[in-house]
Amino acid sequence: MDKLILLHTHSIMAFILATTQFGMLLFLLRLKQHTHIRKWMIINYIASIVWQVDQTIRFSLAPSVQGSLVYKIETVLIYSPALAILVLSYFQILYLFLHQPYEKERRLMVRIVVPVAIGLVALNAWNEFANDSNLFVFQVTSFLYGLVTNIWALFISYRKARFLKHMDAHASKAHRLLVWVNIGFIVMCVVAVVFGFYSPVGYWTFFILIWMCNLAQIVIYITYSAVPASFQIKIAGFSFVTVVTFLTMVTLVFFPPLIPTEIEARLLQQQGLKQMFIIIIVATLFIVIVLPGLLRKSLSEPLKRLLMGVKQVNAGDLKVQVLVGSPDEIGDLTTNFNQMTQSLQKANDELREYAEKLEIKVEERTAALKKSLETLQTTQAQLIQSEKMASLGELTAGIAHEIQNPLNFVNNFSDVSTEIMTELKEYVQAGQLKEAEDVINDLTVNLTKIHHHGSRAAGIVKSMLEHSKVSDGKRHTVDIIALCQQYAQLSYKSIIAKDQSFECDIVFRHEIDSIQMEVISEDIGRVFQNIFVNAFYAMGEKLKQEKASDNAYQPKITVSIHKLLKPGESAESIEIRIRDNGTGIPDTVKAKIFQPFFTTKPTGNYTGLGLSISYDIVTKGHSGTFMVETELGEGTEMIIQLPLTNSL
Repeated sequence: MDKLILLHTHSIMAFILATTQFGMLLFLLRLKQHTHIRKWMIINYIASIVWQVDQTIRFSLAPSVQGSLVYKIETVLIYSPALAILVLSYFQILYLFLHQPYEKERRLMVRIVVPVAIGLVALNAWNEFANDSNLFVFQVTSFLYGLVTNIWALFISYRKARFLKHMDAHASKAHRLLVWVNIGFIVMCVVAVVFGFYSPVGYWTFFILIWMCNLAQIVIYITYSAVPASFQIKIAGFSFVTVVTFLTMVTLVFFPPLIPTEIEARLLQQQGLKQMFIIIIVATLFIVIVLPGLLRKSLSEPLKRLLMGVKQVNAGDLKVQVLVGSPDEIGDLTTNFNQMTQSLQKANDELREYAEKLEIKVEERTAALKKSLETLQTTQAQLIQSEKMASLGELTAGIAHEIQNPLNFVNNFSDVSTEIMTELKEYVQAGQLKEAEDVINDLTVNLTKIHHHGSRAAGIVKSMLEHSKVSDGKRHTVDIIALCQQYAQLSYKSIIAKDQSFECDIVFRHEIDSIQMEVISEDIGRVFQNIFVNAFYAMGEKLKQEKASDNAYQPKITVSIHKLLKPGESAESIEIRIRDNGTGIPDTVKAKIFQPFFTTKPTGNYTGLGLSISYDIVTKGHSGTFMVETELGEGTEMIIQLPLTNSL
């Protein structure tokens, strides 16, 4: 046995790598999530384990056995195919690692590498059986194959690192680290080819770099989660890598690699190498069997309990309490978690209690104001168009304020009229007809004022009902240009009827003569009317100011109607701009003009509902937009945009 088996330092290192990779293989096989990269990693580690075990056996054979027929068959059927599959699967892992930007190239590489790998196996078969196992040819072929493939692997990692630099910094860093791993493999192959594998430089370079690069690959895969890995797996993996790194360093220090033909020197290392084999096997069994149990008890299970508690709290169960384990950082975290859930439960109970008290108070207040609320709800039902207004409190205050003023006048004049009737009765009974006639005149004036303010109240109610009126939703195809011109003339005639001295130029600008679209014509007409009336009023006020200062001023309204195409939309819209050269609107007022009952006009003449109604018609009734641009002292421009969807 001693003549056939002659342990070597590389045997120990290959066995260490095979053991480490076997641990990764077990983890991958037990992984429940079957990803595409997992399949290639399994193939890679199976091939790597076979190759490392082969290295363990090859370097443990005495030089006299290495030229035998069994050795040649092993080289052709095990060593060469394992190396070829190892390279193929490594390429696929690099392409699939974290991101897959070069999918077509990945598939193409399979078609390229497979024939090359078959050629490698054929070349080694020729060298073993037809070339009398020429060691130089074998080494040069293997290392050149490794050099070329690792250069391409370096190229893949470098390209992906640059591609992911601004997309995923975490993945980009992982591929940058793989760049250095591949550089290590390349240096190993170059040194072996240039100086010779069995030279001191080639030998030591090979042993150091193949050990460092293979372990670095495993650390990168675990750290950057090439496949999903639990915290326990990461700790166990890092612990295992740390232990085997230490054992490898001990092996290299106490048993430096020797040239295989140095038989006497190798014989002196045999006892120590056998002991290292035993130590490695014991350490491996400890890490694989004992360490996971320790980690599970002290780390994984407490973390799982804590995670389950977090999920229960997230589901709404604030009464959950997690069992506190050992008095360590996880135990402190669990204690703080339990205190947090208790605080949350207490706060939730207090909030529920406060909500119950608040509900009782609301019910009491509701009962006290029930009668007033019913009246208010009746009024609200008349003021809703298709949904509740944004500010019910503001609307209610407006209603009360606007109706209260004319009603106060009606009540006051009614009381005065009652007193006048008493005086009239006294004068008639006394026969004082002249005084009675004066009283009758006063009574007539009072009744006229009562009628005036009653009409005001009726007008307010009518405007409110118009604001709350729900359209029947029937649309008709109309010429929007003609409709706007029609209501401009109607509004102008109504102003002329009140003030025949008022003159205004109305200019229409439009690219085409007719724009047909489906709208609720009565509602859109009301919008136009409200805008024109407001414009005429603003210009009338400015006309009074300019006349007082002897300035020449001519009221003018410019109406622009055209189609437009909004960015990112395929459907056209119609835009209507109505601009006056009136007084303009201050910035403090501009934000309020679409609010119900807001008006800058004199009290009693207007209700402040016109623009509010118009805004609802445009935005809610026709899915359009209503905007305003204004400059104080220069004029105001109302901008309406309506979609032309379903229009002609």
